[in-house]
Amino acid sequence: MSAYLWMQRIEDFWESGGGMMLPIAVLCFLIYFTIWELFLYMNEKPFSVTSRELVEKWVVDQEQPPYEARELMDYVSSGQNPDEFDIRERMKEVRSNYMPYVDRRLVFLGVLVSTAPLMGLLGTVNGMFLTFKGLSVQAGRSIDFVAKGISEALITTQTGLLIAIPAYALLFLIYRKRNEWISFFCLMECALLRKYDR
Repeated sequence: MSAYLWMQRIEDFWESGGGMMLPIAVLCFLIYFTIWELFLYMNEKPFSVTSRELVEKWVVDQEQPPYEARELMDYVSSGQNPDEFDIRERMKEVRSNYMPYVDRRLVFLGVLVSTAPLMGLLGTVNGMFLTFKGLSVQAGRSIDFVAKGISEALITTQTGLLIAIPAYALLFLIYRKRNEWISFFCLMECALLRKYDR
């Protein structure tokens, strides 16, 4: 199928959806831009390691960790023989440095994803208004109003769901990576406490 036919189909689809298609498109952009931004941010950090053995090898210098993990360990264990209180306080600082940004973005993303089906539902309501308006006009034009109203009602609902369903799956993956970060910080704290236990 040629590019022209695809563009024609997209244009017909857009026009059939009515006035709610623009807000739905803006919402779609915001959702998937935020997902992409979070994936990039979380993938560039080496905090998804959940193997206790590997983290312990990093702590006792049997294996070289990635640069950012090395910096984190050096900061938490800085000073000569840090005690348990120092390690725990510094790990709290590390968590408060990384986790609030991720948590804020996840809350924002959750709100956006939940809004997508509701925007589709709002388009459905608009489409039903057009349908009822079509039923009330003269016989010659009523079929056009009814067809346009039903089309708008169905297309906006479908579009809202098509945006939200994959976004929920991606949101689950980001939450899983967030939990891996929390697990990594706990493993790192435990390994450092064992190393400096006196």
